[in-house]
Amino acid sequence: MMAFSAMAEEQITPDQIVTYKKVGGVELKLHVFKPGGHQASDKRPAVVFFFGGGWKGGTPKQFYEQSRFFAKHGMVAFAAEYRVSNVHKTSPYECVKDGKSAIRWVREYASQWGVARSVFRKEKRQSFRHAIMCLRALFQPLFFMARQTTLRHLRMRSALHV
Repeated sequence: MMAFSAMAEEQITPDQIVTYKKVGGVELKLHVFKPGGHQASDKRPAVVFFFGGGWKGGTPKQFYEQSRFFAKHGMVAFAAEYRVSNVHKTSPYECVKDGKSAIRWVREYASQWGVARSVFRKEKRQSFRHAIMCLRALFQPLFFMARQTTLRHLRMRSALHV
């Protein structure tokens, strides 16, 4: 029995789940991972993850491991929900709108989450690339700054051999 529980997959849970948008009776949520000792007065970089699933399905849980990693290394990580065709009968257009709303929400409430408003990064799976390209066109200066911050964190990861 002990060997089985040791082999069981570790359950990763977000520190908090918050609603960022209500549309058509659906509440869309951000799954939040915060660094240890995090305070609302902090000015930390943030990352927003969007799951992949070909616009048809998926879950923010796809990015729980990455979210936890970045939170352990000082960033505030958000894994976003968005409407998908298999569940909500929506098109990619609504997915992009939801992604844009998630980014806008993080920027608007950055001070309440201890996030440096001008420094955060959006990450995605292959099938969400189109939406990110749309968002990138809207937030290009923001994306450039975030890329520099994330590269520093990746270098730190290499140095730590994680």
